[in-house]
Amino acid sequence: MIKLNTLAFHNLFRIAIFFLLLHSAPSLFSQVYGCTDPNAINYNPAATWNDGSCIYEPTSFTPQQYLELP
Repeated sequence: MIKLNTLAFHNLFRIAIFFLLLHSAPSLFSQVYGCTDPNAINYNPAATWNDGSCIYEPTSFTPQQYLELP
């Protein structure tokens, strides 16, 4: 037979889980997708989720030393 204390615990546990899910649900749907890297051209400071759309300035390499081949 199930004790009253066990039923009360399960009910409290279910209520706690319900309120936890209810509280976190808005944050799951309020994600702002965009570039979260401040070094990127299209950085979005309001973005909370990096969607891989970051674009960077092209880089070039200029050697500092030259080697003469025979």
